[in-house]
Amino acid sequence: MEKFFWIDKKRLKTKTYSELLEDLSNKDYIFNEINFDDPYEFFLDIIFSMINGLQILISKEKNPIKDKKSIKVKKRTFSSLEDVFMKIEENKKDFRLSMFTSGTTGKPKKISHSFNTLARNLKKSDRFSDNIWAFAYKPTHFAGIQVFLQGFFNKNSFIYIFDSNKESIPSILLENKVNSISATPTFFRFILPFFKKENRYLKNITLGGERSEEQLINKIHNIFPDAKIRNIYASTEAGTLFKAEGEIFEISENIKEMIFFTEENELVISKDLLGEFGYEDKWFFTGDIVEKIDENHFRFLHRKSDIINIGGYNVSPHNIEKYLRKFDEILDVRVYGKTNKLIGNLLCAEIKIRDKRMKDDIEKDIYVKMNRDFEKYEIPRLISFVDEIKKTDTGKKVR
Repeated sequence: MEKFFWIDKKRLKTKTYSELLEDLSNKDYIFNEINFDDPYEFFLDIIFSMINGLQILISKEKNPIKDKKSIKVKKRTFSSLEDVFMKIEENKKDFRLSMFTSGTTGKPKKISHSFNTLARNLKKSDRFSDNIWAFAYKPTHFAGIQVFLQGFFNKNSFIYIFDSNKESIPSILLENKVNSISATPTFFRFILPFFKKENRYLKNITLGGERSEEQLINKIHNIFPDAKIRNIYASTEAGTLFKAEGEIFEISENIKEMIFFTEENELVISKDLLGEFGYEDKWFFTGDIVEKIDENHFRFLHRKSDIINIGGYNVSPHNIEKYLRKFDEILDVRVYGKTNKLIGNLLCAEIKIRDKRMKDDIEKDIYVKMNRDFEKYEIPRLISFVDEIKKTDTGKKVR
């Protein structure tokens, strides 16, 4: 049976590697700006631009791009993936992929990445050749592009599940014998309640895009007992920088001299680690606050911008969310600030529970326990029970 490349059940699209080669051989143009509509077509454009050493931009617009220009190239016939890889190697020095940051570090910036910065942590080996990926990022997400490159250059198969019905995901993973998945912690919190039994096919799990905690990692391990779980620290500005098993990230020797921490424990990285976006200072302040463990290790705490000012007191929404997720009835929670003229912000919580009929009892229990364990300014003044937690289009919680 021929190895498949891409399966997208929602869009009724399945492609083998032979069909991918045929599509690449029939393609002779690309637009200078690409946006996400069909995941397969999006990555076909990425591969095509690498083959031809083109410079393209991932549009930040959700709607069709106006005034986009087509880039015409000579058709090439590809009979094998090795032909494709050879052409990419030949032209990778000219390839540039530009994208916009999400704006969490300020105004959205246009970042240009070379092949080398995109593939900084790419590992090619025969031991990865049998990986079958559940693709759980929006394709335009920087982490999604890196997952794709890791899988593509190892000739892996992809099952696209980012916008699949969450109830169907357990069966999709089992039917396709998926053994690898990379996703945000929020995505895992959404899908874990639908798993009714263990899945022992999954061997590799990577968490990235936002903070994860030991509590979530333990829940994931209970469902996927044979999986190795890793954390990835990456940003659109710099790509992947750190990896961890659990919550503690390790600083590798090759970049040790290119980072430091401020007195407030903000992570600062060298300009040399960044993509191209006209940044002129020697050091880039990431806005990420960490807990330094020792000279070679740290724990990510929160984004500087996530802190909520409540009547002059700084409140971390992550600490409150972590506490509330310990309640058995609570599936997930989002803590946020709502502008208030008197105290600056009103602390609010959006909570998803197993049984909405229990919401009155759960709310009483929350206030009893939080009044015991927290200061008054750390207790949400407004609690709403929702069917789904608000997320960004890249799968992270709205802050």
